[in-house]
Amino acid sequence: MKQTIHILIFIIATFAFASCRNGESKHMTISNSKNFAIIASVETTNFQIPDSINIKQWVNSKDEILCLTDKDKYTLSIISIDSLKPLNSFGKRGHGPEEMLRPHVMASCNGDFSVLDNGNRRIYRIKDMQLTKGKDISSSEAFNLPKIFRDSLVAYQEATPDVLRLKIYNPATGAAQTLMSFPETEDADNSDMFDFVFNTHENFIVTSNIYADMFTIMEIGKDLKPVKVTTISGNSRFNLSRIIYSDIICDDMIYLLCQENVDVNDYSGYSTIEIYEYSGKPVKKINMDIIADKIILDKGRQRIICTSPSDDDFHIMKIK
Repeated sequence: MKQTIHILIFIIATFAFASCRNGESKHMTISNSKNFAIIASVETTNFQIPDSINIKQWVNSKDEILCLTDKDKYTLSIISIDSLKPLNSFGKRGHGPEEMLRPHVMASCNGDFSVLDNGNRRIYRIKDMQLTKGKDISSSEAFNLPKIFRDSLVAYQEATPDVLRLKIYNPATGAAQTLMSFPETEDADNSDMFDFVFNTHENFIVTSNIYADMFTIMEIGKDLKPVKVTTISGNSRFNLSRIIYSDIICDDMIYLLCQENVDVNDYSGYSTIEIYEYSGKPVKKINMDIIADKIILDKGRQRIICTSPSDDDFHIMKIK
């Protein structure tokens, strides 16, 4: 009998130890050496786009770029990613069935475009360069920076004065769940300090902090819970007087748009792009000849297309 009890205790202890080990390995922080195997300085070329396109947000597929514009007569524009010339402009501000008030553009990994409108609480599909009838959003939350995840879900930032959350919404069920919070406890006087940008690729969601030299790689399981979380930290102190990461591309690699060489007081200096593997290993650093504020990847042509706060042009950079 005693031998049986000892065996049971040993089994329970073994499982408990394994559980603790699994808990430890689930979330880890590693120091960012920034020891890039390649450091390159690249000149960008300018491409002038029509004055009527003032880009607030953009996403791209293999062939096209969908832009949310600042103009009153229409709100959306589609641009050929090959020629960088406008193909169509459409959309209208308002409360009607195919009108928008506070839209965000999104793209799935198969290249389909959609628009999430916080104002009218709908998700529209774009077909034949036109808005289609939208699916109602059952959640009452405001969706900030929404991204398509696994083609049918929406990852987004929920912002409150006390905390920023990264969440996933299921349009089919109306359910939402939290993946991560910044800060982890809701005791911050101002959550703006913890602001972040993020993007998705396959089973990964990567967040990068705007005011700290830190980014986090999350692998999401089938139950939509993180199975592995790796935080890569340089100087992890949050500082509102500087900007570190302002945009992010997730594809076969992670591309972080970095502003650590930009003086935010007079906007002098230059932006860089840091490229990492999904393990967090640094691969390449590209020093740009401009300050960039948004980037997209044109993978087929091996280039990154940027916008800059200094003008309304596209800035094109080869990355091969």
